[in-house]
This record gives sequence, structure tokens and C-alpha cells, in this order.
Amino acid sequence: APPPGIGAHEIDGRMVVRRVNGEELEILGYPRDQVVGRPVVDFIVMDEASKRAITRKLGGSGELRPFVRSFRRADGSAVALLLLDRLLRDSSGAIVGIRTVLARAPIAA
Repeated sequence: APPPGIGAHEIDGRMVVRRVNGEELEILGYPRDQVVGRPVVDFIVMDEASKRAITRKLGGSGELRPFVRSFRRADGSAVALLLLDRLLRDSSGAIVGIRTVLARAPIAA
């Protein structure tokens, strides 16, 4: 339950969205049933680069630092979002997914 203004989603080891909060749905303009169960890269503008980065993270070798990524909104427009990932692990410590929090990226003056 992130604070107001912060979107969040969780993906599994196959990059499929398993959970998403209402704030992210509002930012992107999709209803929940059009997001949950779909690959997260379906919503990312640079999907191939994102797929490679997510694969590295799920494999334990990707960096977990804040970054900006453009997401595709339901109306077809793009929105730049600031993201921060955290790995999800099972009881044995194996990586099973990623939790991402996001907010609109600040616009440089």
C-alpha cells in the first residue's frame, strides 16, 4: 500500500503482472482486468530493452536503482515514469518476481 500518488505492480518470473494498485491504473488509464495477467512489457514503450533488463534482474544480475521508463497509456500516448524495483523472493531466497513502485517523472525546466 504505497502512499497516494505512487503506483505499484508486481510481476512474476515470467514478467506477467500479478498485482497492480489503483494509482498505477489511473496513471495508465487501464482497468485492472486489462493489466493483471498480461506481460508487463506490453505496457512499456521500449519493450525489447525492458525485456532484457527485467530478465537480468530476475536472474539476479541486474542493478536495482531508480530509472525512468516510458509506459504506453490506454489512449496510446506515452508517459515517462520514475521507477524503483525490489526483488520478490520465496522462503528459500530464490527470486520469484519483482515489485515496482512508480511515479510520474519530474519534467526538467
